Amino acid sequence: MPNGLGKSKKVLVIAGGDKQREAAEAGADFVGGDDMVNKIQTEGWTDFDAVIATPDMMRSVGKLGKVLGPRGLMPNPKTGTVTMDVVKALKEIKAGKVEFRVDKTGIIHAPRRQDQLRSRQAHRERRQPDLGGDQGQTGGSQGQVREERDALLHHEPGSGDRHGAVQA
Repeated sequence: MPNGLGKSKKVLVIAGGDKQREAAEAGADFVGGDDMVNKIQTEGWTDFDAVIATPDMMRSVGKLGKVLGPRGLMPNPKTGTVTMDVVKALKEIKAGKVEFRVDKTGIIHAPRRQDQLRSRQAHRERRQPDLGGDQGQTGGSQGQVREERDALLHHEPGSGDRHGAVQA
């Protein structure tokens, strides 16, 4: 969402050496290495909303799979939370980066804003999430693809458009 979810996130950075210092200077809420891994393992501590780890620490962080996995907090290179550039990842998360998933039936799973959703921006985000994929590209069928996507997102029963085809 371009405007975030309306709340700030507590971020834990698990790194070693200089990366810990960089993360602390960049504004991480919690920074540590094996000490944080032990704290999560022994005490079950999960007072954070996101975890960023460096690749060298993933051997230790991997032990936390049973604790962090079910909560959706396990660092993953695909989502950008396992990286050597912890400052960039931290800034993205603090700025309101939102992860969404599409299940095998095509349903989009994404978190919702926590406030009352009164503003036009929030309403627009709720009605039509930006699914990306057609930015910065020219020509071809991109316009038609976007129109079809928009038609499917705004399809209402009884509108006469049963298959989602766009009438030009």
